[in-house]
Amino acid sequence: MAVRRIRGVHVSRAARHRYALDDALPVEPGHVLLPDPRSARRLAHQLNLVWDPLRHPERTARAGELYATALLEEVFHILLGLYRRHDPDGMSHALEWLRERLGAEAVTTTLARFAQELLGGGAAWPDELLVEELITWWLANDNPALATYRDLFDDSALATTTAYRDVVAALRDFFDTRPRFGPEPLLRHAAPPPPPRTMAPGRGR
Repeated sequence: MAVRRIRGVHVSRAARHRYALDDALPVEPGHVLLPDPRSARRLAHQLNLVWDPLRHPERTARAGELYATALLEEVFHILLGLYRRHDPDGMSHALEWLRERLGAEAVTTTLARFAQELLGGGAAWPDELLVEELITWWLANDNPALATYRDLFDDSALATTTAYRDVVAALRDFFDTRPRFGPEPLLRHAAPPPPPRTMAPGRGR
């Protein structure tokens, strides 16, 4: 049986440049790929070159944590894949819902900025795929267990310059109207996106 490739850790275009990841690891739009523990050790090394844990031991990247983060990211995508089978038209209807409530221009601008600034590519992706990726990106930012590595996928700039927070809030409302997937509607378990943050790289919010 073929081994499923681990998708990897969310990483923004800015973080790819900050930590020189393009030359150190395989990357694709929005992710640095961690197919094995060795690649997780390389990513930890790249982060620690910038974080300088000898001087700041409270900011130390650990390969095991990064590999677990990649596994969690893959779980997000597996769950959304199962949701697509459960509700095949859900993402296309979500887009219609967003455009009706927020306006087509606000939705288009948010998705375009998300593709450009956070994914660092993916501009030609279908909007439905961008919505799905945006959901996983928000879930990563919302998860306190990933706070140490939030500098890799920080969404605060997107929240201050687009309708990102309104998009996530509207998606939560939309999934309340769809067929249940588990004990609660999709996204309802998580808290609403918080106001923009100001923090040092790698710090939790």
